[in-house]
Amino acid sequence: MTDDKSRAKIEAVNELEPHTPPQRNLASKMKHRREVLWQITVPFVICVLLLLIMVVLAGATTSSQASKLADISMIWLISPTYIFAVLMLVILVALAYAIIRLILVLPFYAFRLHTMIKLFGSRLQGVENKAVVGSYTQSRNGIRNFCSTSQFISLV
Repeated sequence: MTDDKSRAKIEAVNELEPHTPPQRNLASKMKHRREVLWQITVPFVICVLLLLIMVVLAGATTSSQASKLADISMIWLISPTYIFAVLMLVILVALAYAIIRLILVLPFYAFRLHTMIKLFGSRLQGVENKAVVGSYTQSRNGIRNFCSTSQFISLV
């Protein structure tokens, strides 16, 4: 029975027409090909030709010309590293100067901050002491009043 059902499904699928994708717009397809040609293929071919020309010129030069070209190439290779190193040196000098200025100014402001923190701490401790003394006095009076009443006697 299952073989008949699966065989029927397979036959139904085989009878279906194959799905054909819709035809693309010919104008957009031609535009895409032109864009690929001018944006990818032509720049790639130009770069390959320039590379081949450089290889031929490098092989055709004499040793003195090759030495000059090698020196120029080394300058171009070293220049970005030199610029980066000088930039890092400038940043390092600026940080050193800022730290020196900070060391000269920081003790005064650190002392002021320390004084304000001590003042705040002493005021806070005074408020805490008043709160504790007040609550202690209130609780002590409350216990005295409770013990002196008849309710306490009836509990005992």
